[in-house]
Amino acid sequence: MKTSLKQNLDQVLHHNRWKDKKFLLAISGGRDSMVLLHLFQRLKVYFEVAHVNYGFRPEESIAEALLVKDQSKNASFHLLQLEGYKSLEESNINNLQDFARKERYQFFEKILKGKNLDFIVTAHHQQDNIETVLLHFFKGTGIKGLSGMKEINAQIWRPLLNVSQEQLESYCEENKVAYLVDSSNLKNDYDRNFIRNQIIPLLETRFPNFVNNISQNIAHTQSFQNFYQQYIEARKKLILKQQESTTVLDILRWKKENYKEDILLDIIRAFDFTPSQLQSFLKLIESQQGAVLSNEKYKAIKENNKIYFESQSNAAQEIYCVAKTQIEARIKLNIGARKIELQLVSSNLEEAQANPQIQFLNLQKIEFPIIIRKIETGDYFYPLGLNKKKKISKFLIDEKTPIHLREKTFVLISQGKIIAVLGHRIDHRFRIEQDNVPALKISIS
Repeated sequence: MKTSLKQNLDQVLHHNRWKDKKFLLAISGGRDSMVLLHLFQRLKVYFEVAHVNYGFRPEESIAEALLVKDQSKNASFHLLQLEGYKSLEESNINNLQDFARKERYQFFEKILKGKNLDFIVTAHHQQDNIETVLLHFFKGTGIKGLSGMKEINAQIWRPLLNVSQEQLESYCEENKVAYLVDSSNLKNDYDRNFIRNQIIPLLETRFPNFVNNISQNIAHTQSFQNFYQQYIEARKKLILKQQESTTVLDILRWKKENYKEDILLDIIRAFDFTPSQLQSFLKLIESQQGAVLSNEKYKAIKENNKIYFESQSNAAQEIYCVAKTQIEARIKLNIGARKIELQLVSSNLEEAQANPQIQFLNLQKIEFPIIIRKIETGDYFYPLGLNKKKKISKFLIDEKTPIHLREKTFVLISQGKIIAVLGHRIDHRFRIEQDNVPALKISIS
């Protein structure tokens, strides 16, 4: 036992796939991660160490950071000190671990990129994987969730994933590995701790071979998951299309599939919706035009037998100052997926009539500065040919502009007045009535 873990890891690291790779070890100071650190110190590979001090167990956190730094010896040591973690623990314990995971992986990835390292190495082991599967099962999941963690996932490597707690305990004892116990692991407030401290021991009492059996089931599920995912990806290519920055789900094509719900579940997970929201999406598909589901990052809009997945970015607040005083000759802008060009020219009404993506504005009526921004609630203008005030939202509806494109509409503004709805129509008050007069030409592609 004394050398078995080292021998196994050594064999893996000396495979050609790992030759000359550099690693970042995520070390918490607990038993599992300190075993990982001890193992790597006995191997001839380059590695650095990263530790996160969440700061909500002041004395323990300081002791853990000092232990990890001391035991890292000659390896480069990186420390992230988080603030405000305790307030989150007190106010919203359900999001605490999600917050922690997000913060630490952003930290790890920054180091990985900055130091030109190849893999983040974590100390997840066999029981961690079982806890993950049970957590997914109880909260609702698909085959992917039941297949557990992968040993290698992008730039994350979990070399101890098939190692049991007993093996880790024996290694610690035989090699006198120093580690500290995180007292928060004894609290059952966290879902994972509840499963670890309450559910798994109860299952082991009733089913003595529970750990081995579920580990085998995870392995079988992972094998099937690989085949299943290939099938799902092939079907998704027939159902999903990309339109600029928008992903579009063809509802009619999706309804022809044999495993509709499985495919839909995989799609919505890619946009940060949870398996528990699957039924909401099924209702969205059957809902009226314009229905919306959203989360912090994305929104899904139902329109014309399509579901449009849009990013919930801050683009709605974007403001582009086109010119503060005057346009010298030509300005080119990339706004969203569109290219906009503004140019000082002599007007050509025939050109504008032939191409709706070209608009001419009366330069003599424009006051600088001029800016471009996305439409906002309450915006109005005087559509060309109407000479009557109209809300842009109503104008876009009358123009039959698809719902998912309305919020992507930009306007050109002069001294607080909207002088053009880009790609649609100019304001009647800024129109050109004859050729060969000074004009601002707007071209959109």
